[in-house]
Amino acid sequence: MLVYRAIITLKDKPAWFISCRFATEKEDRGGIDLVIATNDAGELFIQVKSSTEMAQAFRIEQSAFKPDWPLAIVVPLKNEGLQHLQKRTFAILDKLHNDLLIKYGKRLRGSDIRLP
Repeated sequence: MLVYRAIITLKDKPAWFISCRFATEKEDRGGIDLVIATNDAGELFIQVKSSTEMAQAFRIEQSAFKPDWPLAIVVPLKNEGLQHLQKRTFAILDKLHNDLLIKYGKRLRGSDIRLP
């Protein structure tokens, strides 16, 4: 998967980043493709979609049933280079990470946020 490769091959990852893995079967059934472990905000989830239309439909469905999940949706663009995808993906993840820290008053540690 291109987004996974973009994440793991970036040399200068944010200080909060620990690792990236593919979702378990259970997580995948819940709409998660990738799981990012952080050192201060638990896990961040990524759903990869092939179009903005599919991403919007998924966001509506996801927000109705799992509004508090720390979920980023990434849509790789047609003919997008790896470096551009890396920058976009980490910009999305940085925002999600920062939003979590603000929401929870920077009190998060390790695995405080888990898949229900």
